[in-house]
Amino acid sequence: MFKTISMKIQTLLNDTIHPKNNQIRLEILKIIIEKGAVTHSDISKQISLSIPTISKIVAEMVEFGLLYECGKADNQGSRKASLYDINMNAGYFIGIDIQKNSLLAILTDFSGNLLVEEKYPYFLEDTEEAYSRMVSLINTFLDNLSVSRENIITMGICMKGIVNVHTGNTYGYFASTRQSLTERLEEKFNVKVLIENDARAGAYGEFICGAGKSSENAIYVNISWGLGVGIIANKEIYYGKSGYAGEYGHLPMFDNEILCHCGKKGCLETEASGSAIVRRFKSEYSKGSSTILKDKMNLDGPDLMNEILHAAKEEDLLSLETIDVTGRVLGKYISGLLNIFNPDVLILGGEVGTLGKQISLPIETGIMKHSLNFVNQDTEIRISKLRGRAAAVGVCLLARNKMLGIVRG
Repeated sequence: MFKTISMKIQTLLNDTIHPKNNQIRLEILKIIIEKGAVTHSDISKQISLSIPTISKIVAEMVEFGLLYECGKADNQGSRKASLYDINMNAGYFIGIDIQKNSLLAILTDFSGNLLVEEKYPYFLEDTEEAYSRMVSLINTFLDNLSVSRENIITMGICMKGIVNVHTGNTYGYFASTRQSLTERLEEKFNVKVLIENDARAGAYGEFICGAGKSSENAIYVNISWGLGVGIIANKEIYYGKSGYAGEYGHLPMFDNEILCHCGKKGCLETEASGSAIVRRFKSEYSKGSSTILKDKMNLDGPDLMNEILHAAKEEDLLSLETIDVTGRVLGKYISGLLNIFNPDVLILGGEVGTLGKQISLPIETGIMKHSLNFVNQDTEIRISKLRGRAAAVGVCLLARNKMLGIVRG
């Protein structure tokens, strides 16, 4: 069993002697996470149990340090009821977002408040050296925290590529051993680890506390070096049978003979992603187009992509034209998503997606041109509210909420 400050709390939440009480405790936590501080009466109404029963279980949770009395309810009666909230210091959660050229690490308290955020240079590739570098950076982050490692309850890690959330296996990175990535990292850090795809993690982060909050059905389009989507259906992450749903960038859409990193040709990602922006930009520059980035043409990959995005904000014409073409292509194929899923909200995320109107306007143009009018009128298009920390926040909250049973799987 993993060593944490919350050994008592873990015991309380995994009560095999009184499993019914265990489920009630989880329901109470879910209510407070979703609605904030509550009274015994509030809880009783939500889960249809008597107030004496609720009072006894809440008292246990207070004794174990999971809840605390935070004040009195503002009501008209002569005797005001006590309010109970989660003890933010009952335990802490780590979120790690591994991108192509960076590693973002965050720490949250039990209530999900962001306490610490650090970003490190990192190059993701499928080698043992890259794996060791990732472990080293996570150790550096943990060592610099004021919170002891024993206070960490779970760690969520997300990355690009195909991820099986049920087995903890990744396909594309760090899959060269018989052990799953989850098993390897749990041995390294002696804490429960959740592995997730970055698009689904970003979707969940935006759904819980970002641009998708208050929606029931949302699609998060992660436009970075690659392209993926996270789907929220009826307030739950849609995984598909084995957890592979959302590999949108690998739809075979083009006869362009461009090799995708998945090994196939003609994927949507080859024409509608950060990598497509870089390829188009370099092609037009080689034909004589001018740009303020002529001294940056020795760069490649995500580094050049980021320079192009920055240059677009500075109104560099070649950068703007390249992004416009890519946005219109992507909008055309996002229209298919809207026709199929009819979501409340479409959220644009990732480094490219959060650029602003330079990318959102051409995407909207493509959507308006190719989607059904009565479908696109239902969907509000929003830019990611959490921006670059969406996936880290999302995987951190997923790790917490799966541990509490709020999220299935």
